[in-house]
Amino acid sequence: GWVKTAHHFWYQLNDFARRVLRAVETTQDEFRDPVFRLAEISDEKRNVAFVFENTFPALMPAYEQLLSLYQEEVERFVSTARLLIAMTAIANTVFIIGITCFVLFTLRRVVPKMQSNRVSITMALRFPKKCRQKLKELYTELERLMLELADEDAARNALEANNDDCENVQS
Repeated sequence: GWVKTAHHFWYQLNDFARRVLRAVETTQDEFRDPVFRLAEISDEKRNVAFVFENTFPALMPAYEQLLSLYQEEVERFVSTARLLIAMTAIANTVFIIGITCFVLFTLRRVVPKMQSNRVSITMALRFPKKCRQKLKELYTELERLMLELADEDAARNALEANNDDCENVQS
């Protein structure tokens, strides 16, 4: 008869796979043989009997447990992968924003010190349209402020000249 033995899961899995492979080798002639007593059947038939007797009651719960453990591991891996992807995306975004800010702030200091107007103009023309508009607004505002300052200087000079004329007339 059959003897129950205590083995670890991987041993049982390997033994079961080995017996399934041997059961597959059973020919149709052996199945036509009417003798099915365990003591008298061939090894191939014995392996077939082992597979049929042990698949559902003994191994299916172990396979289900293995499948549930595997699914849990896959779910953990998926959540870890999603977390890693999110962290990498955030880090890349922060890095890109940092580089952009550095370039733009450095650009404010570098452009006025450039020696060639042509370099400045050609560089500005290669920017995207929104950047060119912002640069235009910046330099238009700077030009307006400089004109206001020049007008203030001219107005002050005119007032001083008028004050000088008034003083000359009074004296």
